[in-house]
Amino acid sequence: MTKSVSTATVSTLDEFVPTTFYTVVPLSGGLLFREPSNDWAATVYGKLDEWSRDPTELADDGLDPPTPQSLRLAVRLAQWLQAAGAECPDRVVPDPSGGIVFRYRGYGWADVFHVWDDGSVERCIFDGSRLVDRSTVNLDAAMPDQWQRRRTF
Repeated sequence: MTKSVSTATVSTLDEFVPTTFYTVVPLSGGLLFREPSNDWAATVYGKLDEWSRDPTELADDGLDPPTPQSLRLAVRLAQWLQAAGAECPDRVVPDPSGGIVFRYRGYGWADVFHVWDDGSVERCIFDGSRLVDRSTVNLDAAMPDQWQRRRTF
């Protein structure tokens, strides 16, 4: 079930947490696709909710806490990835300037979705530490088919 995300200021993310979560079911060469689990709740929605409830914790660590816009976009990104059948990211971390990063990591590669504090979303693919692809993510469109097949480096 997909829920829309309003543009109003949100004090918590409870209203945006979907009732169905997904976890990895290996797909030969695929980025994604899986069965229900609570990985998304613990790894993604729990973190986002924690940051929305107490942004001062990040400020105490010297980071600008994610902006309300970044939090809303991160929820939309998570829902967009889940709707496409994506596995839960390995890590969800704040960037130092108010954005949020979703990271998928494999053997020698990383697939990173970055919600920037200016409201844009990018996907970057790394081979080791070398950036091999960077593209803008349109959360209003379906995930491109070629993104559903992980590149082999």
